[in-house]
Amino acid sequence: MRGVIRVTLKQLEYFVAVADSGSVSGAARHLHISQPPLSMQIRELEEELGTSLLERTTRHMRLTDAGHLLYDKARAILDLVEETRGELESSAENIEGKLIIGYISSCGNIMLTPQFTEFSKTYPKLDFELLEGHTYAMIDKLMKREIDLAFLRTPFNEAGLDCRYFPEEKMCAVGTRSLLGGGDEELGPVSLQELSKMPLIIYRRFESLIRSTFRAGSLPIHVKCLNDDARTSLMWAAAGTGVCLVPSSIAPIISGPDIVTRTVDCGEFTTHTVIACRQGQYLSPAARKFLAVFEEMTSPRGGDR
Repeated sequence: MRGVIRVTLKQLEYFVAVADSGSVSGAARHLHISQPPLSMQIRELEEELGTSLLERTTRHMRLTDAGHLLYDKARAILDLVEETRGELESSAENIEGKLIIGYISSCGNIMLTPQFTEFSKTYPKLDFELLEGHTYAMIDKLMKREIDLAFLRTPFNEAGLDCRYFPEEKMCAVGTRSLLGGGDEELGPVSLQELSKMPLIIYRRFESLIRSTFRAGSLPIHVKCLNDDARTSLMWAAAGTGVCLVPSSIAPIISGPDIVTRTVDCGEFTTHTVIACRQGQYLSPAARKFLAVFEEMTSPRGGDR
């Protein structure tokens, strides 16, 4: 009979990091350590368990059958440790530490509500780290436990995520008066037919939706600029280079006497901002309190309004 197996939390953490990264080098960067001690810990873990956990190839590392089994167990153990630590360090009256929140460019302003301002004053010992990127990068960071929560925007694949949805938003067109409408009169919604005659500035997040909708209406489309940031779209529109299509909540970032904003008259051009976390994820007291700030503004499913 074998003796007591001695496996440390550090070994499990390092093993999970290598499995998530697919390489020792990637895991070392994530853990902010050099590769030799990381490799040594993995080797000692395999020796202690008496089995190979990773198949080493020229480019990547893959989990063996034993590795898959340990990975699930290690995740559960590390989550339990994280949960216990959070409960020991925080209470309902003593929220402190740091929340790491991911967001995409078109919804970074949505958390800055009066309720959030009051929340930050109530818990002055709670700090925030914000990571910006595109939707799929933020989902990847959620799955790898690199962030606590993420503000995303539909549509995206919600598998493996728990989501709360803000109310549905219409897309709007933003541009100068010379392109989107003249005079001082109040302008109504803009049609796809009208937009098909304008140079468009498109935030890549919505490229597929916009192109497919124009295609379905047998309408031409002139994409003057395709980019990866909703704010860039707005700045280009303000410069008069074209008309941008963005969610209505971010349109007010750009304003001025020459800037026109018109709702797009198309039922398909809608989106939701979403607060997401991993399914089954342990949420620290701080994260739970943060989500409670937005509870009355959101619903569990996009259709529940």
